[in-house]
Formats: sequence, C-alpha cells, structure tokens
Amino acid sequence: MEKVIPPKTNDRFPWLRSGWQWWQTLRSFVVSPLRWFWRSIPAYLPFYLLILAAGYAGIRGWHRQTAISAFRLPPDSSGSHMPFGGETVANLLEDALTAIRQEAEGRPPAPPCDVLGSTDEDFAGLTARASTSFAVDSDVGVEVNGISVAAAVEEARQVLGRETRISGDVLLDGPDKFQLVARAKTAAAWVVTPQPLTLAGLKRASCEMAERIWASTDENLLAAALIYRGDYQRVINLYRQMPTDQAHLADALNNLGVALRKTGQVDDAIAKFNQALQLRPRFPETHYNLGIAADAKGYRAEAMAQYREALRLRPNFAEALNNLGVDLHAQGDKDGAIAQFREALRLKPQFPGALTNLGNALVAKGDNDAAIADFQAALQLANLPQSHNGLGEALAVKGDNDAAISEFRKALQLDNADGLAHYNLSLALDRKGQHREAVAECKKARALQYKGGACAES
Repeated sequence: MEKVIPPKTNDRFPWLRSGWQWWQTLRSFVVSPLRWFWRSIPAYLPFYLLILAAGYAGIRGWHRQTAISAFRLPPDSSGSHMPFGGETVANLLEDALTAIRQEAEGRPPAPPCDVLGSTDEDFAGLTARASTSFAVDSDVGVEVNGISVAAAVEEARQVLGRETRISGDVLLDGPDKFQLVARAKTAAAWVVTPQPLTLAGLKRASCEMAERIWASTDENLLAAALIYRGDYQRVINLYRQMPTDQAHLADALNNLGVALRKTGQVDDAIAKFNQALQLRPRFPETHYNLGIAADAKGYRAEAMAQYREALRLRPNFAEALNNLGVDLHAQGDKDGAIAQFREALRLKPQFPGALTNLGNALVAKGDNDAAIADFQAALQLANLPQSHNGLGEALAVKGDNDAAISEFRKALQLDNADGLAHYNLSLALDRKGQHREAVAECKKARALQYKGGACAES
C-alpha cells in the first residue's frame, strides 16, 4: 500500500508545520463546502434562484411606493363616449406626480403638467434677487400597478407595509364634463374640479389630482414646486397647519419663509428662517435665504455673513457665491465680486444671473468687450431683461448708441417696471438728440422710484 508523504517540514521551524495544519483546517471548513455548493447547483438551481428572487423582492420591497390601479370608468349605459381608458388615467396620474417632483427639484416641468408654470431664474442684475434654494424631502415614488412592478416585489411591499395603493373613479358631470376621485387607505378621498371630457381635460385633472396627493403625502415637495412656479400665496395657505415632526418642520419653515419674502412679508420671513435654523443649524439653504431677506432689509453685513455661512456648509453653492459677489460689488470691491462670480460660473457654467452680474462688474472695471461677451452668453441661456439692460450699458460706453437703445427697449418689453432701463434709455435718447422722448423716459424712471443720476426731466 502506498503512503502519502506530507511535505517535509523543518523541525527547527515549528511555525511552518503549524501553518500547514492551519491551511488544512481552512480547506476543510471553506474549500470543501464551496466545492459541495458548486456541485449541487444543477440539482438545487430552482431553490437558489428562489432565494435570490426573495432577496431582490425584499430589497426592492423596502422602498416605499405608491401603486396606482386603473381608474374605474362610468358604465356603458351612461350614454357618454369616453375618449380615454382607466389605464390611461393611471398612467397620466403617474406622469403628473413625477412632473411635480421634477419641478420641485428645480427642473422645468414635464408633460402633462408643463402648462401649469415654468422654472425661471429670477435675477435682477447687481441686486440680491436670486433664484431661491429650498429643501425637498420625500420618500414616495410612483408606479402603475401591473406594469413596472413584479408581483414578488408588490407582495413584499404589502408584507412590509411599504406600499400605498391608490384607486379611483371617473365620474361624469353632465354630458361633456367629468371629475376624478381617488382614494387611499391612509387619506381622505381626493376630488378634482370638473374638466372637459377630452384628453386635454384629463391632463389638467391628473395634474390637479397629483397636487392634491402631494399635499397630503409630502407638502414640502408641493410647496417647492409652487415656489418655482411663483404661486407664493398657495404656499402660505398650504402651511396653515405646520408639520409636527421635527425632520420636516425645518424644511416647512424654510419654504414658508421663502413665500413670505416673495410676497413682501420680509420680517415674518426672517422669523421663519430663524426658527428653521434653531431646529437645524447646519441648513445652508436657509442661511442663503436669510441672506436674501437681510439684503431686502438693507442689512448688507448680515446678508454677507449668511452667504458665507451657507458656503462654509456647502462650498459648491453657486447661488450663494453669486449673491455674495453682488454685495461685494455694492461695497465697491469689484475685484472681489468678479472673483465670486467666476467661481460661481466654474461650479455652474450655465448660470445666466452670474454671467449678467459678471458683465456688470466688468463694465464698472472698464472691460467692456469682455462684458459684452458675458451679456451675450447670458442671453443665449435666458432672455432676461437685466441682461439686455447690461448689454445696452456696455454698448453705450463703446459709443454704439443705436444698439444700446435697442437693448434698453428689449429690456422694457420684458419688464416695463424696470426703472434703471427707463433711466438708461432716457440718457441714450438724449445723446441722440431725441429730447422729448428722453424726458418721457426720465419721468417714467422717477415714477418707478429710481434714484439714479440726473436725466432729462424737462
């Protein structure tokens, strides 16, 4: 009988022998089971696949979702021809919920809700009117039941209690109108206003229904969308009853402060921002918004301190850099302002407000050619009146009076209440010898409380 001779070890190095024994033990506990598992796969493959599927369903099922069932239509005996089906209603409602979420994140609203509003930058040259930042927090997603969710995942969500199911009805309101009614176990029924019995009417009804659902499940998300849409009074109405949980209360106070500031209630807005910071001191968006409110009150030093705190907490905050540059320019620190605007553009190249502000600062420095390039770049991104006005000022300095007048008129077509544009147009017309028109524009500037230099008033 043959003998298996183990590798020779040197007794002078006992650690070599112990190492070999350790390797043999490792093989018996790890390698052998792995070998058995590999050989057993053909026989137990369905079992292993079942384990993988269950694990996948458990992971996916933990994510909270709202499943929308096909809406029930009126019976055929109603005599009305329905131009859409129940699954179409569910799909459009899903699209509407997603569109409002995107709008709340600052993206342009998508169909079918793109007709409700638009997301525009709100900058006014070298003033601290910048697009507002605010927090959005939501853990609700949307799926159309039976299309995008596997049955195993649905079952896992139901077992884990992570699924909200929405069902609904299409109710006729006369011969040519309808209403949508939706229900969920966790909320009262949602009902929308009557709409024409057309596909366009269904789009509007689905967007209205989506707003009502978000108002019940995540009012902060809806408030963010309404702020981007400029519907500030609805935000104030939405927050008549504030959230009770601390996690969402700071976001709600921040959003409410934005709406109050936008409606001229600056002192109330500052109070809300300070309450939000008491709950969450490390809240860069609220520091930024508090800076804007301080600027509106004329507290420039406080505003700059808030912008700097926002940047300390969030160094890539391009909007805060832009507004800090605005205040530095107002203090006469042109080089500091230019540095802030350029850093904002490095972080956010397609930033028309920062391009416009940089152009204005370059005009003040005497670099008109570079300023004209920045104004033109800003206008390629957004048709802002302040960009036209700044471009007109740069062209006027270069002696191109006719082109300057054209830009000032474009600015006034977009915002006829811009006192600076009326003032600049008055100066340009006076240089052209059109004294009567210059006087009229100067009077408009004074009526709008513009307190710039002298212009042709008589």
